[in-house]
Amino acid sequence: LLFLIPLLPLVCGLVNMLFGMRLPRLFTETMAVSGVAASTALTLLMWDYSVGAGTRAVLASWLTAPGLQVDFALRFDALAAPMTLMVTGVATLIHLYAVAYMHEDGDYARFFGLLNLFVFAMLAIVLADNLLVLFLGWEGVGLCSYGLIGFWYQKLDNARAGTKAFLVTRAGDVFLGIALLWLFALTGSLSISDINAQAASIPPGVLLVVSLLLLLGACGKSAQLPLMTWLPDAMAGPTPVSAL
Repeated sequence: LLFLIPLLPLVCGLVNMLFGMRLPRLFTETMAVSGVAASTALTLLMWDYSVGAGTRAVLASWLTAPGLQVDFALRFDALAAPMTLMVTGVATLIHLYAVAYMHEDGDYARFFGLLNLFVFAMLAIVLADNLLVLFLGWEGVGLCSYGLIGFWYQKLDNARAGTKAFLVTRAGDVFLGIALLWLFALTGSLSISDINAQAASIPPGVLLVVSLLLLLGACGKSAQLPLMTWLPDAMAGPTPVSAL
């Protein structure tokens, strides 16, 4: 059930991207909204599993090397549960609003496909059990932002706005990538719970620098000082994109 929470928006997004224009518009819109709404219902259904240490689900082994195994794994705990409910619940309302907002746009399948994939990427971030899954979601959010901000790419200014958002957030991702690699070098693990358990043994000065690098990565994605220059141009995309 835990893997269904991110997989439902992913599957609906991919179907819309590949086949949405060949399907009735009502079906495409209903599938986009239903996928995220079903993830909200599953989050509530699994709420009891968030107590204590939470629950962990492994889909498959992603990366195996001498002394290292990284699983494609998700963790649902006391922190992930409310964040997952926020992402799915608010995204459901935004999808409903988007159905009316985009009712005259002919490229609805691409829009709802990207919107669903955006939700999948956010869920990968908040449910990630290790840094590699988190980074997958992090980059997915950036890619979907690029596609949605520049959605009306026929206008050159809109296309430039999407490109600007992509490049500025990539600058923040460089800091994030350095922090993730540094944490792996310090702890020998990509598991978030293992890194948290070893945090007390990291020298305070190093911990401060790594924390600042993580903060700069977040500043890029959330358009905070000094990586906020892409946000005004992001209004070039459809309004539901800004809301999400």
